[in-house]
Amino acid sequence: MNTHRAIEDRLSAAEILQSLDDFSLPLVVDTMKNEANLNYGGLPERMCVVLDGEVKYIGGIGPYDVNIEEMTTYLEKVVNCSY
Repeated sequence: MNTHRAIEDRLSAAEILQSLDDFSLPLVVDTMKNEANLNYGGLPERMCVVLDGEVKYIGGIGPYDVNIEEMTTYLEKVVNCSY
């Protein structure tokens, strides 16, 4: 994996991502000091299910205690119950 050493590296990587045919989201590039990530990054990662404004499921603290299978099973149960 290459490490961006200058803002131009990050901008170049962003241009490559933005040039993809199916990429249609707004794109921003953080500073080399990672100021946006440090101020707004969501750490630790958590996966939650919110239904009707209420938290119904909250997974383990990520990235190491995330259980995708458990969350998938919960989501399948919720979807199946709603029919």
